[in-house]
Amino acid sequence: MFDDSLLDDPAALQRADRRRELLSLAGAGARIRVALRRADAAGVNALNPEGRPRAVLVAGHGGVLTAAAVLAALAVPSCQVWPLPPADARPAGPAFTDGESWQLPGWAGPLDLVVLASAGGREGGMINLAEQAYSRGCAIAVIAPDGSELAEAALQVRGLPLPFEPSAVEPDGADAEPDLPAEDPAALWAVLAPLLTLADRIGVAALAPARWRPPPTGWTRSRCAAAPTPRRTTTRRRRWPANSPRPSRCCGPTAPRPPPRGSGSPPPSPTGPACPR
Repeated sequence: MFDDSLLDDPAALQRADRRRELLSLAGAGARIRVALRRADAAGVNALNPEGRPRAVLVAGHGGVLTAAAVLAALAVPSCQVWPLPPADARPAGPAFTDGESWQLPGWAGPLDLVVLASAGGREGGMINLAEQAYSRGCAIAVIAPDGSELAEAALQVRGLPLPFEPSAVEPDGADAEPDLPAEDPAALWAVLAPLLTLADRIGVAALAPARWRPPPTGWTRSRCAAAPTPRRTTTRRRRWPANSPRPSRCCGPTAPRPPPRGSGSPPPSPTGPACPR
């Protein structure tokens, strides 16, 4: 359970967040912006696909599978998105993910796209999966750090390399469990940004640009609070004294008020031309 009192004590918050997860999440927005620029520089927006793939298989683990689930929710009905988790895990190597392996389904072929995403780019099972997808004629896209083994394998299998933007915060693995991988909590956004950009370009997902909509009539912008109702103002009739000029109700000039009956004086003449009415 999160302790709200830590927010007022920076020293206590730093002691509690030894893996620097909050600092990594705070920089997720910057990683998305950089990932979008680097995906554009990699040539994603310059692609001219001839139709969309039959299915998209997203291979990875951890946050990559979460990004695949997001893409599956946004994909068009005519294209299916399949998250491809590792078939097994054999933690015999120096890293937790060295013993993992991935297998393509039997129906995967030239009509499908295989996306391999990794935050480290050192998994031997991902490299074997890239070779397997190339032998079946699948289109291949790889999201991995620049210079990694998986990024080099993408060039060998004629795949589209998309850069993975690493975190600027170095995690402290002192409190990490020895038998569990220490994954960046904001790695999801570094994978999701280039993945959705590619999916939108090839027609797998129709992502409309965000547009600003004005607030509805009768509501203010401050937390959608109801606008105050204008107060009714009552006008009092002005009493005109006797024999004083009074404004006419038509377009003509003002005419003096006639004297009261029984006064014996003749009615006054108008001060201007007669009203056309």
